[in-house]
Amino acid sequence: MSTLALNQNKTMFTQKKFNTLSKQAQHKKIAELLKELYFEFDDELFLSIQILESYMGLCWSINGDLESLSNSFHKHQTQTGIGISEHSLLIKDQDFKMPSKEWLNVVIYLDHLRSAHNIGNIVRTTEAFRLGKLCFSDGMADLSHPNVCKTSMGSHKCVEQIHSPIEDLKGPLIVIETHQNAIPLEEFTFPKSFTLVLGNEEYGVSHSLLEKADHIIEVPLCGQKNSLNVAACFSILAWKIDQDLRNSNEKIAFLTYE
Repeated sequence: MSTLALNQNKTMFTQKKFNTLSKQAQHKKIAELLKELYFEFDDELFLSIQILESYMGLCWSINGDLESLSNSFHKHQTQTGIGISEHSLLIKDQDFKMPSKEWLNVVIYLDHLRSAHNIGNIVRTTEAFRLGKLCFSDGMADLSHPNVCKTSMGSHKCVEQIHSPIEDLKGPLIVIETHQNAIPLEEFTFPKSFTLVLGNEEYGVSHSLLEKADHIIEVPLCGQKNSLNVAACFSILAWKIDQDLRNSNEKIAFLTYE
């Protein structure tokens, strides 16, 4: 086969024409086609990619399963010199399923976080556990920030952002912080509704908010490092909140029924 229709625009490549492209451009073209194929598999497109790879002396797209296509995509993308993320491709069957739980009555208040990457991960975790609404302190990257949107992998479209001074948010006010008066997470049970405060990556929660806190909790650590990345810490909290608010309610309902 000397001529190939490679996409919906019927862009034609002969081997001679394809070989006029730089190696970087060749890898970029195949990566684009692999991404298209990943989300909508097509036998003709898959064959076309294999032939283009053969022009380069490669055989990275061994078969049509998602793992093989993903690995091939990342190999080609790496050769383009363009930075990639592990989530450049998504498992669409999981991402588009209907949520199985309702939103919880929780507000997550982000206190002067600097990293859009951390914020995006917090947004993603908030949506994954359907915890509630997000509120941002002044001057922060929020749900409209491009890097937050990218890191959240689209979750920013599902999470509600509220604009309110922390004084007007519903209590109790629960702060996560390494503190001499902090309650270990495993000894604390989250109430049905509350505001959770996550602090700055360098100095933690601001002193003024610590003074206002109804509860200060911490994730007990065993190593020399006395803190976790704020997004990683929030993932642990999210699981515990889910356990306390959802599972406890389900157990109570079950016992009542019995």
